Amino acid sequence: MKKREYITIAPDKLEAVLRVYTDGGKKSKPSLRLIRATLNYEKPLGMSKNAIKLRQMILCGGGKITYDGVTSEEVFFDSDGSWVQRYSNGAQITISKATGKAVLTRNGKVKVEIERAKHSEIMALQKAAREL
Repeated sequence: MKKREYITIAPDKLEAVLRVYTDGGKKSKPSLRLIRATLNYEKPLGMSKNAIKLRQMILCGGGKITYDGVTSEEVFFDSDGSWVQRYSNGAQITISKATGKAVLTRNGKVKVEIERAKHSEIMALQKAAREL
């Protein structure tokens, strides 16, 4: 299965990044086409020097890399270095590498949070995620 990679960012954060990118209005704002190509890694426009610079700024400004087409229960690391496991029922386990905090969500709603999760607790979270 081929995975699709793209960047998600809240509209208000994107506006803030674009204000920095345009240097407070001294440069022109990038076109919507360039922004879309940058967020979706579209070739060739999304791979231009301007797109690469904009993409770096978006990721630093709060953008997150998202993957579609992930098979059930596959584990991967996101751009923050967090451990992420997604399930076909909409559940997702995210464990922060920096803090060790584990969060079980389903359809965007937090179901369980564990500070400094232990291996046995991760296994229990996985079982709970399968059964949601």
